[in-house]
Amino acid sequence: MLTKINQAREVLSQLEESLIGLAPGLLSPDELRHRVSHARELLTGALSADLQDILKDLANTRALTIGDCTQALAAPASDPYVQFARKCIPVEGCVELDDDVVVAASEDGAQVLAWYWIGVDDLPEHANAA
Repeated sequence: MLTKINQAREVLSQLEESLIGLAPGLLSPDELRHRVSHARELLTGALSADLQDILKDLANTRALTIGDCTQALAAPASDPYVQFARKCIPVEGCVELDDDVVVAASEDGAQVLAWYWIGVDDLPEHANAA
């Protein structure tokens, strides 16, 4: 199932690249981003309805990890939000990006999935135990 999702995402990436090649003079960059975002939402919505039960079952049996999910839902590396996040977030630190970056785009911007690291020594109960 994840393979089909990845194939669909690849087709969407190829469509995006094709649109970018055809768009000069036909579509503004904002209109292009809007159309690609809309296509991605339609694809995600269509897949989500059928996959929710399957994903819940897989997660409950530990056959599905968060890494599997981020890989399946990752935006293409060419996504402008992914590129901007990679420029803004250091490679290592408190906040980090995975190789596979999930983007939830809207008309006004996007949420970009990043990880916030908390070390054992940072936990309040660890400090109190010392």
